[in-house]
Amino acid sequence: REVLRSSIREFLASEAMHHLHVATTRALSLVVSPVDTSRRPWYSDRNIRELPDMDDPRLARYTPDQRKTILRQLAAQTRNDPDVLIEEPNAMTCRISASFVRVGHFDLFARRVMREEQQETTSTSSSTHTPAFGELEELMWHACYREFPDTCYHPFISQKDALSASKALLEHAMMGIATMTSDWIRVGFSQGNFNADNCLVAGRTMDYGPFGWMDEYHPLFAKWTGSGEHFGFMNQPNAGFANFAMLVSSIMPIIEGYSSSSSSSSS
Repeated sequence: REVLRSSIREFLASEAMHHLHVATTRALSLVVSPVDTSRRPWYSDRNIRELPDMDDPRLARYTPDQRKTILRQLAAQTRNDPDVLIEEPNAMTCRISASFVRVGHFDLFARRVMREEQQETTSTSSSTHTPAFGELEELMWHACYREFPDTCYHPFISQKDALSASKALLEHAMMGIATMTSDWIRVGFSQGNFNADNCLVAGRTMDYGPFGWMDEYHPLFAKWTGSGEHFGFMNQPNAGFANFAMLVSSIMPIIEGYSSSSSSSSS
């Protein structure tokens, strides 16, 4: 649920991304509430950015071309915060996807495994038989089934080969996240808050919150004041790599657990 303005924007943006051949979740429907409203920050007519012009004495030592470049950079980087609250109608966008399994989900379940291991250091049972490990493995199988059934699920599920399935999942996730972020660069899209909770395992654009497309190139372009440089436009592939690294570390308990089991059985 969000205000109608944001819901319409999100609906149109995700459909545009689909037709730009960027991996994305899709918008199925948009329902407007006849009574429900929210107060949201917005910009008054007085909220005007004050930027220098070409004749500003602070720019006197630069050439005209350099001044234009500086002014373009300031226009891209400088933004005012909303200064008024307005009442807006609420709406709900129904979003569809093969799954909504996020890197953050794996991070959460892997942390539970780590916590359980720390609490049961004296236990003689195998780490692959703890409740938290079982939940992490079930999440892995679910992601394989929903996202890559032909290559990550069906070839391995009959033998319960979680080791091979998890490795295959990581390979697909690596390609999906890398392709998605490179496509964002291709179309000039800034996601704005590309952390592990906003990164689908399959590499599919999902969070249409503080997003936007560039009108004029700037390497750190972002539509949200909280994006910081780390989520700026040209840093999105780095953020994607950080999310994938988080996914790898979260799935490593499965890989290490079953690798150890295989070594023990062979010896």
